[in-house]
Amino acid sequence: MALNIQDSIMDEEEDLKASQWYGVREATLFLVDATHKMFEVEPEAKLSHIQTFFKLYKQILRQKLAWSMQDWMGVVLFGTEESDTNSEWKHIQNLQELRVVTLDDLQRIRKLTKSGIKGYRSMKSEDAYPLHDALAYAMDIFLKIKTVLTKRRIVLITSHIAKLADDEKHRIRSMAASLKDVDIKLKRRSLQTKPLSKATNQVLSRSTYFKDEDSNDENSDSEELNLPFLIPEEVNWQTKELIGHRKLRFTQKERSQIKHLHPPAIKIIGTRPIPDDLFRYHVKRKYFVRADYGSTRKDNLLFFGALLNKCAAKEKMIVCMFTLRMNTQTNLCYMIPNAELGGFYLSKIAYQGNIGDKSEALHHYDAQNWVTDEEVALWKKTINQLNMHYHPYKFRSYKLECQIQIVEKLALDKKPGPPPIDSIEQSYKKTYEKTVDLMPEFKDMYPNIDKSDGPSKAKRAKKSKKETS
Repeated sequence: MALNIQDSIMDEEEDLKASQWYGVREATLFLVDATHKMFEVEPEAKLSHIQTFFKLYKQILRQKLAWSMQDWMGVVLFGTEESDTNSEWKHIQNLQELRVVTLDDLQRIRKLTKSGIKGYRSMKSEDAYPLHDALAYAMDIFLKIKTVLTKRRIVLITSHIAKLADDEKHRIRSMAASLKDVDIKLKRRSLQTKPLSKATNQVLSRSTYFKDEDSNDENSDSEELNLPFLIPEEVNWQTKELIGHRKLRFTQKERSQIKHLHPPAIKIIGTRPIPDDLFRYHVKRKYFVRADYGSTRKDNLLFFGALLNKCAAKEKMIVCMFTLRMNTQTNLCYMIPNAELGGFYLSKIAYQGNIGDKSEALHHYDAQNWVTDEEVALWKKTINQLNMHYHPYKFRSYKLECQIQIVEKLALDKKPGPPPIDSIEQSYKKTYEKTVDLMPEFKDMYPNIDKSDGPSKAKRAKKSKKETS
């Protein structure tokens, strides 16, 4: 969100309060030399210096679009034959206006590089070098911006040191000092290409450097590297884990093709028999898929019904890919048929990493009591006898019912009625009545079932020494 603050309306205190609403917003203006030497093609790289800059600029612009959409960027060419229309500055052209980065800027730079930078010619005079005017023009751009920027930066891109008179050099130094006074940092980068050896722990044998020819530059900031000194021509991505006893490498184009996003849908892969212990592992909650009976497509309803009946008759479940929402993860799931309810249970497939298997740890305990088939059969019989229709209305909280009765008595001035029925206590009695015939079997199977240590004592808060004294 961009916020403009006028000095005539807000004082210093209001500026301090409003600055808290600003995020980290940086502005970088590239001041590119467009003289003849920048258009000279290197025999090794087969690219001119200005083409190399735009190649790097596209990469930086893509990073800004992916990571920090609030940053500002712009490009100004100086040393051109033509000038901007309705502009008093000669031999200076504003290629990209300093503003928030957008996809349109990236498309425009791509079209410019594909066309070979047509429409931008160097000025005919080789002696003139309008660097002073270019710095003044860049300073004027920043002074016209009212938006609060955390960093304001001018990056001078050139490939040579121009031969200038002493008076012109003094003017340029004075202009650079005035930029520092208004909190605008000036960086100078010289584009050169140098071969690299793999013995220096570099991935590529050839990379493009930003080399600073003047190592004693007063404006150099060693603590903060705003632009990387090494931007490889082709970035290789490497897997973290070993695949086939080695790490795989991918180019940036290959990596973008690896990620596949599927639309929200259920894609059938195949079928397999329904196992006996299907619901043994519960990874996530299960969904129930049924036909959309409000649809006007009767053929879809017929296909869904036929698929459900076939799977239920042959006791087969469907293996499918399930994507719930757009741009979300696609999971492998089982579709278990249920002909009575008219649909499929959608259950996520449990992988080995999602299952806590304690069988190996249990082997270390000698006194481990293993569950027998007789115990499993007894508990199945108990579960079948305790089967009931559960509804929250049938099992009310006794404590809450008492509180409601007290509130009604005080609010409506009623006489106290009989105490509410403890439905939970009645459920215990019903449970005992349903399983009373199975109690002898439980006592034979678990002889220590009646032995208990009694109810646990309630914990009391310890009194401090100050309270006792």
